[in-house]
Amino acid sequence: MTKEHWAVIQLNDRPESSLVQIDSDNLSTIYWNGGPGYMTNAKYKILEDVYIDPQTESGLDILDELELHKYQKHTKLEAAIEPIVSEGWIAPNGKVFFCRCGEHISSAYILAAKFYNTLDGERELENNKWLKLYGNGMIIRKDFERKCTQRQLDAMAWLCTAKEAEDWLDTLKANIRQYEVE
Repeated sequence: MTKEHWAVIQLNDRPESSLVQIDSDNLSTIYWNGGPGYMTNAKYKILEDVYIDPQTESGLDILDELELHKYQKHTKLEAAIEPIVSEGWIAPNGKVFFCRCGEHISSAYILAAKFYNTLDGERELENNKWLKLYGNGMIIRKDFERKCTQRQLDAMAWLCTAKEAEDWLDTLKANIRQYEVE
């Protein structure tokens, strides 16, 4: 029975890691999350790898574990130390984790793996009362509830001190006024 070669790789010394399937006939061809997207002549470093039988349930469990390791061990996303105008997540403890525009979902996977040991990503953060911060100053909680922790409210005020905050300050302040501490 043929086993599939799966790996967590770092591509061309980029900071983030990727879960890929490696073509056993051509090691320079990788398939993102098993396909259909692929890359040929890829230069990468294997961080963790495994050979699995895709027909067994344990093979899928191994892939889930490898995916979790990708986020926990090979991807860095640290709490902010100074306020900037950016998108991101605000934890119930008030820590802010910035992400690039359009990367709420991918950063949610990293945060859920790091703090809750799960691959449920955005759903896990929302169920644990994290707030989603948008680049225009809008702050959203699951089901548009307007409740937050005192530390989240303090973090919102902290964000208002960002040097470039003029463009989003009005929206951010309007959001702050709408939230009540639970």
